[in-house]
Amino acid sequence: MQVKNSPEANKFKNFLLKIGNETEKTINNDMICIPDQIIINWHDEQSLQTLIEQIYSILDTGSSNTLHFTNKAILTTKNEYVDYINNTILNRLPNESITYRSFDSVPDDTHNLYQQEFLNSINTSEIPPHELYLKINTPIICLRNLDPINGLCNATKLICKAFSPNVIDTEITTGNHQNK
Repeated sequence: MQVKNSPEANKFKNFLLKIGNETEKTINNDMICIPDQIIINWHDEQSLQTLIEQIYSILDTGSSNTLHFTNKAILTTKNEYVDYINNTILNRLPNESITYRSFDSVPDDTHNLYQQEFLNSINTSEIPPHELYLKINTPIICLRNLDPINGLCNATKLICKAFSPNVIDTEITTGNHQNK
């Protein structure tokens, strides 16, 4: 793994350490001020493309280097931005995408109070969207403790390797179960 040791990278690392150590100056004991030099303001679509190219420089190459995704992240303030950025990155990855759709219904809903259109529109960070688009080598995160003994816990980072109609074949990219 190659780590940049530029002065900017070191300043950012020190800033994150100060936050983690609770030594960064706070506002009303619960907010921090993000320095202007690490904020990328939205000017137009090109701003997002530039950010993505800076963070994930090998997207268009089809590289299967899992460390490229495991050790990097783009942080944003709202889920709607996360979805937009994720879709933008996914569209730049090579390979054909596959779509998984949820099957949403409420048992014994005899009065049709929970219509399928409503259930499909629910968008929270705890559950996947109604339509989940994936490609080979797409990084994903496990949202449930599916098999903790074998490393499939909430927040485990994975890379998609193959797809079946009801199964996503992945490889764990972090922790004790890495490469399984």
